[in-house]
Amino acid sequence: MRINRIFVFICILMLYFSMDGKKHKFGVDTGFDNGAGVSVFGTLKQFLSRSHLDLKVSVGMSWMNPGNAALARKIFINNATNGVPETTGRSLNFRIDVSHPLNIKFLPNPRYYLGFRHSKFTGRFKYVGGNEDFNITSDPWGVGGGIETYFPMNRKLNFHITAGMDYFFSSHLQGHDTTYYPNNENVNSRKSYTYSDADSAINQPGLAFRLMAGISTHR
Repeated sequence: MRINRIFVFICILMLYFSMDGKKHKFGVDTGFDNGAGVSVFGTLKQFLSRSHLDLKVSVGMSWMNPGNAALARKIFINNATNGVPETTGRSLNFRIDVSHPLNIKFLPNPRYYLGFRHSKFTGRFKYVGGNEDFNITSDPWGVGGGIETYFPMNRKLNFHITAGMDYFFSSHLQGHDTTYYPNNENVNSRKSYTYSDADSAINQPGLAFRLMAGISTHR
């Protein structure tokens, strides 16, 4: 938990400083990010002297189907089947990327990027009439990369497009009073269920596709 807070603090701090200098740009994206998503980002341009490397930090939120409601109830609570399930899912996403110019003739200003990811996933499972309402959470780390480009709109703003893939490593899944760990040293597991069963039932971040577009500044 302490490491997660330090990572979030670094992301917010770098995002702040990326918008407080002579060589920076910032913006907002929306589109598909393992679900409907929106993010804000800041970029430090040429953050290393005599290089073409940019440092980009982004913070965003995604909304998605959290998983199979019937299986979630069995794996994390009990075998009851009463109640009408209502589910919501969301992920708070943090990204740190280093980008470099890319030579693609038909795209203006293309860059490729690589970096680290951290996500805080929450899936809510409510069974109306069944007296059950609980969250399942995970906080996986990951890596990712992709390509971005931008088209000048006027003297101050660009139209920005980014596409990429993220891969998140296995993370523990916690819900109610039950926790499943990748090594299967589980806490209060139900029956003979394993981490693999829980991971299959819950749509925590794994291999995620990203396609976003938005507005960014020139600077």
